[in-house]
Amino acid sequence: MGKPSRTALFSAARNWDWASVDSLLNAAPELIEASEPGGQTALPTPTQIRRFPIRRVATA
Repeated sequence: MGKPSRTALFSAARNWDWASVDSLLNAAPELIEASEPGGQTALPTPTQIRRFPIRRVATA
């Protein structure tokens, strides 16, 4: 089996398949920096749609 593709990552993110996103990023950590032609990365997609609440983490 070959390395996971950028296309597979974006497809999983668009379909809210977080188990697949996690698996793809574990297999190919460099995909975290993958982007579409317009510069959009896969990970902000859900937060831009605001389907999930964003939690703030306190920093020291």
